[in-house]
Amino acid sequence: MIATTANRICQKCLEPKPLTEYRRRWSDSDVRMNVCNSCHYASERARRARKKQEAIDRIVTNYIRKWRRGKAFHADFWDCHWKIRKLNRRDQFLDLLTARIGREEALRAYRGQPSEQVRSA
Repeated sequence: MIATTANRICQKCLEPKPLTEYRRRWSDSDVRMNVCNSCHYASERARRARKKQEAIDRIVTNYIRKWRRGKAFHADFWDCHWKIRKLNRRDQFLDLLTARIGREEALRAYRGQPSEQVRSA
Protein backbone atom coordinates (compact mmCIF):
# COMPACT_ATOMS: atom_id res chain seq x y z
CA MET A 1 0.00 0.00 0.00
CA ILE A 2 1.27 3.48 -0.88
CA ALA A 3 1.51 6.07 1.83
CA THR A 4 -0.60 9.12 0.97
CA THR A 5 1.60 11.53 2.94
CA ALA A 6 4.45 11.29 0.42
CA ASN A 7 4.97 14.17 -2.00
CA ARG A 8 5.78 14.07 -5.68
CA ILE A 9 6.95 16.84 -8.01
CA CYS A 10 4.67 17.55 -10.95
CA GLN A 11 6.41 17.37 -14.34
CA LYS A 12 4.59 20.46 -15.65
CA CYS A 13 4.33 22.97 -12.81
CA LEU A 14 7.34 21.57 -10.88
CA GLU A 15 5.58 21.97 -7.55
CA PRO A 16 5.65 19.26 -4.88
CA LYS A 17 2.17 17.96 -4.15
CA PRO A 18 0.76 15.02 -2.16
CA LEU A 19 0.05 11.79 -4.02
CA THR A 20 -3.68 12.37 -3.67
CA GLU A 21 -3.30 15.26 -6.18
CA TYR A 22 -2.25 12.85 -8.94
CA ARG A 23 -4.50 10.67 -11.08
CA ARG A 24 -4.16 6.91 -11.00
CA ARG A 25 -3.04 5.12 -14.13
CA TRP A 26 -5.90 3.16 -15.68
CA SER A 27 -3.72 0.08 -16.24
CA ASP A 28 -2.39 -0.16 -12.68
CA SER A 29 -4.27 1.28 -9.72
CA ASP A 30 -1.13 1.54 -7.54
CA VAL A 31 0.77 3.73 -10.03
CA ARG A 32 0.11 7.46 -10.23
CA MET A 33 0.57 9.81 -13.20
CA ASN A 34 3.51 12.23 -13.17
CA VAL A 35 1.33 15.33 -13.84
CA CYS A 36 -0.91 16.73 -11.12
CA ASN A 37 -4.69 16.97 -11.54
CA SER A 38 -4.78 20.74 -12.08
CA CYS A 39 -2.12 20.60 -14.83
CA HIS A 40 -3.82 17.61 -16.43
CA TYR A 41 -7.22 19.32 -16.52
CA ALA A 42 -5.69 22.55 -17.87
CA SER A 43 -3.99 20.68 -20.71
CA GLU A 44 -7.22 18.77 -21.48
CA ARG A 45 -9.20 22.03 -21.67
CA ALA A 46 -6.61 23.47 -24.05
CA ARG A 47 -6.67 20.31 -26.17
CA ARG A 48 -10.47 20.32 -26.41
CA ALA A 49 -10.48 24.02 -27.38
CA ARG A 50 -7.84 23.38 -30.05
CA LYS A 51 -9.79 20.43 -31.48
CA LYS A 52 -12.98 22.49 -31.56
CA GLN A 53 -11.25 25.33 -33.39
CA GLU A 54 -9.76 22.87 -35.90
CA ALA A 55 -13.23 21.47 -36.58
CA ILE A 56 -14.66 24.97 -37.11
CA ASP A 57 -11.81 25.87 -39.47
CA ARG A 58 -12.36 22.65 -41.40
CA ILE A 59 -16.10 23.40 -41.81
CA VAL A 60 -15.42 26.93 -43.05
CA THR A 61 -12.62 25.86 -45.39
CA ASN A 62 -14.68 23.06 -46.92
CA TYR A 63 -17.64 25.38 -47.48
CA ILE A 64 -15.46 28.07 -49.12
CA ARG A 65 -13.86 25.45 -51.37
CA LYS A 66 -17.26 24.07 -52.36
CA TRP A 67 -18.76 27.54 -52.89
CA ARG A 68 -15.88 28.72 -55.07
CA ARG A 69 -16.33 25.69 -57.31
CA GLY A 70 -20.00 26.61 -57.71
CA LYS A 71 -21.21 23.47 -55.93
CA ALA A 72 -22.62 25.10 -52.76
CA PHE A 73 -26.29 25.97 -52.37
CA HIS A 74 -28.09 28.22 -49.90
CA ALA A 75 -29.01 25.18 -47.79
CA ASP A 76 -25.31 24.30 -47.51
CA PHE A 77 -24.69 27.71 -45.96
CA TRP A 78 -27.23 27.03 -43.22
CA ASP A 79 -25.97 23.50 -42.67
CA CYS A 80 -22.51 24.91 -41.96
CA HIS A 81 -24.03 27.65 -39.81
CA TRP A 82 -25.78 25.14 -37.56
CA LYS A 83 -22.74 22.86 -37.36
CA ILE A 84 -20.69 25.77 -36.05
CA ARG A 85 -23.44 26.86 -33.65
CA LYS A 86 -23.45 23.33 -32.27
CA LEU A 87 -19.68 23.40 -31.71
CA ASN A 88 -19.37 26.96 -30.45
CA ARG A 89 -22.33 29.16 -29.57
CA ARG A 90 -20.37 32.42 -29.78
CA ASP A 91 -19.29 32.28 -33.41
CA GLN A 92 -21.55 33.03 -36.33
CA PHE A 93 -20.78 31.37 -39.64
CA LEU A 94 -21.22 34.64 -41.56
CA ASP A 95 -18.65 36.37 -39.31
CA LEU A 96 -16.17 33.55 -39.88
CA LEU A 97 -16.72 33.74 -43.64
CA THR A 98 -16.29 37.53 -43.58
CA ALA A 99 -12.97 37.16 -41.80
CA ARG A 100 -11.75 34.59 -44.33
CA ILE A 101 -13.02 35.81 -47.72
CA GLY A 102 -14.15 39.41 -47.19
CA ARG A 103 -17.51 41.05 -46.63
CA GLU A 104 -18.75 41.19 -50.23
CA GLU A 105 -17.91 37.56 -50.96
CA ALA A 106 -19.44 36.43 -47.65
CA LEU A 107 -22.68 38.29 -48.37
CA ARG A 108 -22.76 36.76 -51.84
CA ALA A 109 -22.41 33.30 -50.26
CA TYR A 110 -25.14 34.18 -47.74
CA ARG A 111 -27.53 35.14 -50.55
CA GLY A 112 -26.75 31.94 -52.40
CA GLN A 113 -25.09 33.73 -55.30
CA PRO A 114 -22.07 32.15 -57.01
CA SER A 115 -18.53 33.27 -56.35
CA GLU A 116 -16.84 35.84 -58.59
CA GLN A 117 -14.35 33.14 -59.53
CA VAL A 118 -17.14 30.92 -60.83
CA ARG A 119 -18.76 33.79 -62.78
CA SER A 120 -15.56 34.75 -64.57
CA ALA A 121 -14.65 31.17 -65.44
